[in-house]
Amino acid sequence: MNRNLINTGTYIPAHFNKMKKILMSLLLIAFVMSSGATAYRKCPPGNDFDKVVSYFSNLSLSVKKADNPSLYYEIFKWIGTGYRWGGSSKTGADCSGFVRTIYEGVYGKLFPGTSRSFFDNCREVPSDAIAEGDLVFFRINSSQITHVGIYLQYGKFAHASTSKGVIISDLSDPYFHKYFYKAARYDLLTVGLNEKEN
Repeated sequence: MNRNLINTGTYIPAHFNKMKKILMSLLLIAFVMSSGATAYRKCPPGNDFDKVVSYFSNLSLSVKKADNPSLYYEIFKWIGTGYRWGGSSKTGADCSGFVRTIYEGVYGKLFPGTSRSFFDNCREVPSDAIAEGDLVFFRINSSQITHVGIYLQYGKFAHASTSKGVIISDLSDPYFHKYFYKAARYDLLTVGLNEKEN
């Protein structure tokens, strides 16, 4: 019978090495699937994607250079959706409902609660280190977080505005610059721990 000698001087069957390789491959696949790192990066085919590229190009954003083009595709499908407090569908959505639905659809991750609890489920990042997919939080006429959006590129972010519905805005806009609070990154270890807030 074919056997291999390992450092300890112990003989083991040759099929043990094959089993070890298979196990390591399965663990790697499981890690990639659970992280969502590559599962949601496919671009939609054909004319639909061309429309997405064109729309964001008019806003000086490059979908083709994006880390996750499907984020832009999903947001594009929501552009123009009206605002509805407590809503999370294309018949109407508020800021947290919009963010929650986009995150679940693009990243496959559940993001419970409201804009305030979102912040508790994230890790704060410096303003000069904000990256695509990070969340941007605002305190509008309040000492508490009242608004949230999804950062894209070059200071632009997607959000559900109370007056205009789902739109793309710029952090350098005087209004948003005034009320900007902090940016934060999704934390897989804590999401889902907070209860829904009123």
